Amino acid sequence: MKVVNIVNNYKEKELAIIDLPDTQPLKNEIKVKVVKVPLTTGDVAMMNMGSKKQKVVGQFYSGEVVSLGRDVKEYKVGDRVCGMHKSGTLSEYINISNKSVIHRIPDEISYEASVALLFGGSAALYFLKKTLNQKRKLWILINGASGEVGLIALQLMKTYGHHVTAVSRTEKFAILEKYGADRCIDYTQEKIEKYLDQYDVVFDAVGKLNVNREVAHMSKNSEFITTHVGLDLIGSIVKNWIFGRVKIKMGIAGFKKSDIETLFSLYSVGGIKEVIDNRFELKEINKALDRVKSGSKVGTVIIDL
Repeated sequence: MKVVNIVNNYKEKELAIIDLPDTQPLKNEIKVKVVKVPLTTGDVAMMNMGSKKQKVVGQFYSGEVVSLGRDVKEYKVGDRVCGMHKSGTLSEYINISNKSVIHRIPDEISYEASVALLFGGSAALYFLKKTLNQKRKLWILINGASGEVGLIALQLMKTYGHHVTAVSRTEKFAILEKYGADRCIDYTQEKIEKYLDQYDVVFDAVGKLNVNREVAHMSKNSEFITTHVGLDLIGSIVKNWIFGRVKIKMGIAGFKKSDIETLFSLYSVGGIKEVIDNRFELKEINKALDRVKSGSKVGTVIIDL
């Protein structure tokens, strides 16, 4: 079977397609023929941070169940499923635990739509779930609003009735407005700091803002949420916790089966939609990688297997 492998050259990590022997599922595993995989900024981050021993890539998938371990009772051959795997979903077949984050795909949702929602949608829910459920209308600024996390976050916020400002580049304003942005700011033309005191929540969906700089411009009792994780944030978090000015939240997104259920429910009633930037065949995997690294994509890059 064909598997995408990480290759370490003298400049940077690349991806290569190799052939490996097919394997059968263990007693508590489900074998899935993979149909669609999103190549995400999370995959790129894992490639950059991973050791030289790390050989596989891909965390999310959608596909068809083709065989079952003897102890698996809750799924059947032919089921359409999607979910998260620890790594290595860029493969023709994967064996996954029946205890992993896996969900049947409803009939009205395609393989592509299901997998396009997973990374961005689950991450957005992880960081913003408490914000979504606020009873009063909030003013929210999303930095990196045109990415896979930012676009789902934008749609979620609008579905729940909040006011959203999207930060990106001018050429992306049309699609941001299509998905509900009340206001757009081009970060290459304006400094967002002069507007930050207007917002209840600032969500840095790409983890690139300078926390100390931005928090200094925010109103008391507002909240700064970032996908960035680092020791450099500890001082800011402690300082703002002591003086009670701005709440700061960071973390590594967790993925739950209940989040997939929430996303599918919202999708079914038109609350959110998938946004596809580009589709690539498996043989074009390094073109896809370049697209994800470019910083120019809008939505999700999909690999067709």
